[in-house]
Amino acid sequence: MKITIGKIWNRKIESKKSKNTKVKIIKVKKRKIKIKNFVILGIGIVLVVSTIYILENRRKINKYTTLVVDYTDSSEMESDVVKMTQLSLLTTDKNGDIVYDGVASDISLKYDSPSDTTKVVINLSSKLSFSDGVKLTADDVVFSYYWLLDETGNSDSAVANLPIVGLEEYTYNSSNVEQILTAARAELDKPTDSTKTLIAKNVITPFLTSQLEWVRTLYGVSEYADLTSKYPVAKDLFAYLYGPKEKYNSATHDEAAVLAEVISEYGYDYDSLGYAYTGDYDYFKKAALLQALEVVSKTTDRGDSVSQVSGIKQVSDTSVEITIKGFDSSYIYDVCDIFVLPKHKYNSTLEVGSSIDCTVGAGKYTVSERTENAVSLIANPKFYGTKPLNLNVRLDCSKIAENSYKLFYNTNAYGYVGFNVNNVNVNGDPLSKESCELRSNLSKAFTQDLPSDIVLSPAEYTIYIGADGTGNHPAMEAIKQAVTRLAAYHIKLNIKDVVDENVMWEAIDSGKAQMWCGVWNEKLTPQFKQKYYSTSINSHNASYNPYKIISADLDALIDEYNICKDKTDLRTKYEQIKSEIASYSIEQVLYNKSKTVYFSPMPKNAEKVFKNINNKYDWINEIGNIKIVN
Repeated sequence: MKITIGKIWNRKIESKKSKNTKVKIIKVKKRKIKIKNFVILGIGIVLVVSTIYILENRRKINKYTTLVVDYTDSSEMESDVVKMTQLSLLTTDKNGDIVYDGVASDISLKYDSPSDTTKVVINLSSKLSFSDGVKLTADDVVFSYYWLLDETGNSDSAVANLPIVGLEEYTYNSSNVEQILTAARAELDKPTDSTKTLIAKNVITPFLTSQLEWVRTLYGVSEYADLTSKYPVAKDLFAYLYGPKEKYNSATHDEAAVLAEVISEYGYDYDSLGYAYTGDYDYFKKAALLQALEVVSKTTDRGDSVSQVSGIKQVSDTSVEITIKGFDSSYIYDVCDIFVLPKHKYNSTLEVGSSIDCTVGAGKYTVSERTENAVSLIANPKFYGTKPLNLNVRLDCSKIAENSYKLFYNTNAYGYVGFNVNNVNVNGDPLSKESCELRSNLSKAFTQDLPSDIVLSPAEYTIYIGADGTGNHPAMEAIKQAVTRLAAYHIKLNIKDVVDENVMWEAIDSGKAQMWCGVWNEKLTPQFKQKYYSTSINSHNASYNPYKIISADLDALIDEYNICKDKTDLRTKYEQIKSEIASYSIEQVLYNKSKTVYFSPMPKNAEKVFKNINNKYDWINEIGNIKIVN
């Protein structure tokens, strides 16, 4: 650099016409040149040293450094492994709003009035590849939908429960689906021996067998320590969790006999098994209906076989269309909230209980090593994002490192006290002003001392809580405080602490419960219709309108919200619904379920990168910004 500059100066000097002047100038200029070059040399040295320092500092930050993330819950760790290695079709910001320049370059809703259908149109970014270098295309997206819609699993996914055009025909493999389903439902209501045998063989037996295998994996896992210490042998814990006989003594039988006994006891009772597993009688209904369908198809015209869902269409290598009956503003979230799986890494035939293969994905990281309690990950070199991920990560659930940085934030789940409006009211009028005021005053007792001017009539109520009969529950202290506070007003609050939580949910579902303590997991879009809509009471599921509200005004607001297409109006209607629900005083939030993640060493910029983490924006979204000094 100095030589080049010197040549330029000399070239300028030589352009002078007068020799004398030239010599004289040269003498002066050379002196100046030396000073100038000295200054430039100094600046150059500073720049070089600064550059070396910056490069060295960059090398020290993150490069070849491992961030250790510790967990107290192995299921949370495994969930984060999936999030880090797989790419979600839905990219959202810290407010839960869709980011339209993420994985999908564009997502849109197109409603067609004549057919009363909505198309969710997804256009993918052209930059997407899986970690093994294979390009991610719309074919992988379509495959991922079929993986979720597979009849043998994933029935609790949002996509599987959408009214996608052609889904029923595909699920039941019949072009004559209405007729064949009518016959199958009639058969399921009064099952013949053939249907009973198929349900026992193809639904009850494989599920319970898989659950026994799952129970074996719980030993040595800290979050299940209470259960495994109480039942140190797997067969006994399995019998406790699934044995329908309350007094069944598994200790006198070997594991095979216990499994056979539990399977035999359920027989073909798929709804009781669903209730034992999730609190939902209908959890296995689709699987049971498929067995009934096999029986009736021998005497009922099944029509043509259906190998594809007509409402799922791959338009091009980068575009997919999903056609759904009706219109709902939440369709865009439900359809796009999926991981895009690498089709080339899976079998052509999906198996029952098949899980996501985390060895290949299009996410930020890829698995490099897995041990019993830890998973090591390295940056995915094919990740489409622009953030440099020069940071290795190890997720560990064996212990918490000393002096680790503790990230604590609320999740989308919260604990609450719920009220059945038919059982806690004044003069039998569930939604009257007086009834709402009564529930409001009772609600306050769970979180604060009651104001002196409150007037309450003597009464007796019972609150259910699933605390294993031991009081071991984060809401128990709040409930005990309410017992004391209400006693001053001659109101007796009885605590019904059930060993089997299903007893509580059955009381809620049947409408017998007055109050209960439950946990609700919110999604990105509010589930107003599920939780509060009048007709949802008849769903035979305790989580569907457990408060037993019947309100034409609220139903109308929810209907307006679900068909709203304008974002501004959507937010207005959202606030109206929340205000209407609050006026009924049916739910008192007691606590937010939190998540704690431990990082070591402490990130250099922890406070900056983690300040926006919340229940809609996971810490993994910020991993590209985390800096660790080596």
